[in-house]
Amino acid sequence: MRRRFLLSATDAEEIPRFTGMNRTLKLDFLNPEETVSQRLSVYRVTSPVKDKLETLYKLLCTLGNESTLVFCNHRESVDRVGKYLHSMKVYCETFHGGMDQDDRERALYKFRNGSCHIFISTELAARGLDIPDIRHVVHYHLPVAEDGFIHRNGRTARWEAEGSLFALEWVDPARPALAGRGKGDPEDFMRHTSEFVNRSIVLHSQVEVGNGTTVTAWVRRGEDGLFSVLTADGPLDADGQREADALEARVRDAVGLD
Repeated sequence: MRRRFLLSATDAEEIPRFTGMNRTLKLDFLNPEETVSQRLSVYRVTSPVKDKLETLYKLLCTLGNESTLVFCNHRESVDRVGKYLHSMKVYCETFHGGMDQDDRERALYKFRNGSCHIFISTELAARGLDIPDIRHVVHYHLPVAEDGFIHRNGRTARWEAEGSLFALEWVDPARPALAGRGKGDPEDFMRHTSEFVNRSIVLHSQVEVGNGTTVTAWVRRGEDGLFSVLTADGPLDADGQREADALEARVRDAVGLD
């Protein structure tokens, strides 16, 4: 008898179709007496100016050589942050879907083996990668949706380890800030931050592509205006990628994005 096992650090409402598993038995090894707040420290870092590069640089300097994963929402932002840190003599590696596969694997290898302590990535590093001993997670941009926030934070404080979460924020005088939400219970902070993220969503649309993967296209309001992001809960083949690109084009067109 053949048996298949799926392992996950987070609980999904349903198992994606592409796994081919119809009848399943769920085993839960979570400790109900342990909460994330016991091992995860949460900090809100406020930038005095809209461009948060210098604030990020100063934060990374305080963290020293501890393993740190920095999340950005766009490939261009990853490249810009990496270029700036290199100009400040801070060694880091960048990681996003626009890079060649060999370059991505080389960057990931350096971060895993400890020869590089700072890893700048898009949402690509939030799921499916086994990167041990990440001490800090930094949100240079807040994620597109609540589930992205959960998966990003899940990169640190894994198993019995401790970790720290930093949310970088520029306080726009025209909009309410995350005031007072960097103190107290981390779970309370994350709940309020998730609400803040969800309020920034302008439009989203979802479709299941041919291989069973669910793709979601989001339009969000960021510091520099509207932008779109694609997320997928599984692999995409060539046909699936074309469907995903078409979905993103439709939501962008709906709000007048070029």
